[in-house]
Amino acid sequence: MRYSNAMTRLPSQTSAFRWTPVQRTAVTAKIMLTVSFVFGLEALWRGSATRTVVAGLILALGGGLLVAAKHADTP
Repeated sequence: MRYSNAMTRLPSQTSAFRWTPVQRTAVTAKIMLTVSFVFGLEALWRGSATRTVVAGLILALGGGLLVAAKHADTP
């Protein structure tokens, strides 16, 4: 099977839209916040103190990233 050149490119290489570093950081932070929130709820449900602390640390890191992204975006 023959592939065209467009099929070998990554989606980010073919897209006309480019995200700024601040936007990428904000999206990463939002994903981390969502995942850690779900992870924390699951840890609380199971009663695991260690997993709850780890989820809290990831939540704090995601929040810190979001604050840093917001701070970098303001003039």
